[in-house]
Amino acid sequence: TSKVVSWRLIGGAAGGFLLLNLPIYLANPTGWWYPWQFQGTRFPNFETIWFFIYHHFGITNATSFWWTTYPTLLSWLSLSLFLVGLAILLFLEWSNRRSRPLVVSFLTLVLFLLTAKIFSPQYLLWVLPFLVLLPLPRWAVVGFFAVDILTWAAIANHLPQANTALAAIPLIYLEIMVGFRYLLLAALGYVAYRLPYQ
Repeated sequence: TSKVVSWRLIGGAAGGFLLLNLPIYLANPTGWWYPWQFQGTRFPNFETIWFFIYHHFGITNATSFWWTTYPTLLSWLSLSLFLVGLAILLFLEWSNRRSRPLVVSFLTLVLFLLTAKIFSPQYLLWVLPFLVLLPLPRWAVVGFFAVDILTWAAIANHLPQANTALAAIPLIYLEIMVGFRYLLLAALGYVAYRLPYQ
């Protein structure tokens, strides 16, 4: 039964992807590819660990390796980390001979959020349904909202001062909150993985 459920989920996901994307691709291949190309060469935003790696070790010269090559290499690195993590997750689920669609879907999302080079605010909306559908502990739900609010406050505090001498303190605060967000997402993933059949 679990194998039937798994193949139905895979088939439904593949069918939904083709149904939504294939007509657009056939009508305008260049337009369909544009978001992928844009995100592939886009510099990581400051809600990611990848930005702070650049911040601490990069060179701001526009002709430097960090500015011109880092985004593209990072796209491949983050994709590779995500695929490796997903392969390990699916292997563990297959080894334990279980089918947990909600847990695996949530863990896939967590892997994406932890490895992606862009962390947009709307990504967190994807987490909300799982906070309701999965029996996660109260501390995890409260912590999720608290860290998100504090991270937003750090961003709002940093942006107006980004070009002033005061920017260093807010940026450090933002880096700390981004770190807490990563830790909380990893903790949520661990707790979800330990859940029984869902």
